[in-house]
Amino acid sequence: MKKIDVPYDHEIIKELDNWRESIDLELALINSDSARHDYDSTLDKEEIMKELSKDYLIETIIPNENKHDFGKTNLVDLDIASDSHKNVSDVFETHMQFDDMKFDRVSGAFWYPPNGYMGWHSNADHDAYRLYATWSEGGLNSFFRYRDPETGAIITSWDKKGWTFRMFNCIAEQKVWHCVYSSGSRISLGFWYDRIPTSV
Repeated sequence: MKKIDVPYDHEIIKELDNWRESIDLELALINSDSARHDYDSTLDKEEIMKELSKDYLIETIIPNENKHDFGKTNLVDLDIASDSHKNVSDVFETHMQFDDMKFDRVSGAFWYPPNGYMGWHSNADHDAYRLYATWSEGGLNSFFRYRDPETGAIITSWDKKGWTFRMFNCIAEQKVWHCVYSSGSRISLGFWYDRIPTSV
């Protein structure tokens, strides 16, 4: 996994902010009726952290990895197209072009309210590079945690205030297990690309 530094005044940041500001979070919460994703503000943080721990990954998830393409969640699925915001694909199909990457598609749009999370998963069902653009309201109150596929080390990468960009390669032979937690408001967008960039 690598972080990508994008200048604060880059066109991509402007487009991301314009899209984020178009979101009606109250409407999104009301309309969040996806079968796979739902939000419950009463979940116990200690129990969530157990499910996001290294021990849970090693002892429960990896031995049963075929059952864990998608992790447990406590979040609001904003969907690609929704009444609560501008259509994600329409906004980013032309604007999320980095110099050395070929844009494939938008793959997910989520809002993590306080105590929101996504459990361990690998996205290994789609062989491509995955870029996460995440926005944090406060900074250092939400994280992206992953297992380095080469060393096995568990690394917790904290979100900064505003937008953070991360990229990694999703392949079945070398799974990058990862999970997410937020104690504040966090918005996440996923994008698929053909290859990793060398510049922005």
